[in-house]
Amino acid sequence: MNTRFSSTSYHGLDAKNRIFIPVGSREALGETVYVFRQKGEKGNCLRLYTAEHFDKLAQKYNDMEDEALTVEEIEAAAEISRSFFGYVDDVKMDKQGRITLSAIQLRHAGIEGEVAIIGMGNRIEVWNRESWDKKMGYI
Repeated sequence: MNTRFSSTSYHGLDAKNRIFIPVGSREALGETVYVFRQKGEKGNCLRLYTAEHFDKLAQKYNDMEDEALTVEEIEAAAEISRSFFGYVDDVKMDKQGRITLSAIQLRHAGIEGEVAIIGMGNRIEVWNRESWDKKMGYI
């Protein structure tokens, strides 16, 4: 499956730390969503991956470690793997098309009220709405 996500929508975080996934993206994401805590120079966000795309990324990280030859390469590959696998969680989407975000995910992305959900081709990004609006020059 070659899933492509696009568009921007805004949704509120509910009292149980759930966000709605836009209707057009729910089926493509699937029941299990992989949430990666992305760090960035211009702000932190959450990246949502399908199981299929996450498996491809995971294989690349695993291959990198398996192909390392020297102690230095092994240590470098392990550090890169830690920074990927240590920052990803799998969550289940409920029947209403919501995912529940953990306190650490919310804190990482600075999410408190409204979120911006951005289609990014092979993934979705979830931003604090104010951070997204500033990043884009809307405010």
